[in-house]
Amino acid sequence: MVFFIGLIILAHESGHFLCSKMLGVRADKFAFGLPFCGPIIFRKKICNTEIIIHLLFFFGGYVAYPDSNPNSDLPLNSNHRFLNKTPFEKILITLSGIFMNILISFILIMLIGIIWKVIPANDYNVKFLSFKNNAQASITTSGLEKGDIIYSINNNKLKDNIALQEYLRVYYKPLKEKRKQENIIEYNTNNLLIFYPDIYVKHTNTLNNIIVIREGKKLQLTPVYANEDFSLGINTEIKENFLVVNSVSSLFKNTAKSIINQLYLLLYYVKELVTGQLSITDIRGIISIVKIGSELSFYDSLYRGLWLMSFLSINMAVVNLIPFPVLDGGKLLIILSGRMFQKKVKRKTMNNILSFAFKLFYVIANLILLNDIIAIISGVV
Repeated sequence: MVFFIGLIILAHESGHFLCSKMLGVRADKFAFGLPFCGPIIFRKKICNTEIIIHLLFFFGGYVAYPDSNPNSDLPLNSNHRFLNKTPFEKILITLSGIFMNILISFILIMLIGIIWKVIPANDYNVKFLSFKNNAQASITTSGLEKGDIIYSINNNKLKDNIALQEYLRVYYKPLKEKRKQENIIEYNTNNLLIFYPDIYVKHTNTLNNIIVIREGKKLQLTPVYANEDFSLGINTEIKENFLVVNSVSSLFKNTAKSIINQLYLLLYYVKELVTGQLSITDIRGIISIVKIGSELSFYDSLYRGLWLMSFLSINMAVVNLIPFPVLDGGKLLIILSGRMFQKKVKRKTMNNILSFAFKLFYVIANLILLNDIIAIISGVV
């Protein structure tokens, strides 16, 4: 798992490095691991680039240009400096790492399709089997029949939310009972369908709009009343949906679908974080990822492990778009702002910004690391 994460980081930084070389920009350092990632275990200068590998190489990496070194022997007006390139060239170099992450994600999903002949669709069918002893009379007389696929409850699609809840186990093990989020559906460990209603439903306890799929058609049931714990009192079967790969065209088409679904899943988490449904303490770092990914690959299947690695690669691409100075998104913002006002950002100013941002990034990384340790000790992960 550590090796795979290292490959994702290597691919990202290689994107920057290779694009820099193609555009004639000199890279002073190609680092595998950040400066605070333990002692250097390998250091070698090849041509004009110093290759550095830190002990904890899977914590990140970077490509350093002469512009960040005030003692560089390159003249300030040299065309081999990053800052002296055109805005378009700078943007290409900045986005090349993100492009490589997307490419790696595609390759991993395609590998799944080639080996297992199916690709995860990231959604599920929830099939009704039977009523439990605690089922309300309203649900038993609602028209629900064995074999019905429960499509949505009060306009909440189960296939989407179940997929989200399934992969939330990457962040919750088990799922927290006191999540702030209300308008969602999930399963507990006994496959008991639980609906977290909105404020209106809380007062009425009524689930007004239940839609099922029967023989390929959508049917609406009569309104039902949930139990006190908002469960429906039914036994269900959760079946994961897959995209079948039976040709080269279906391989590429379904890989693209899976990547789009991963982006949807990631944006869902971002929305939950921004709206306060998830807190900062819910963010997981590299230690949790290694632990969870290893368990998925060993106890579940390599299939799951590869999917997680693809998802992490997409994560790296999206996270790097955040407009924070040490990330690609921050660098892109600086480039675009310089273009907007028809002036270059002063080298000294840029170096000061990057220096402060890197220190702040160091603090954030350590907080996430501490959060990981606490989560593992407390059994959350």
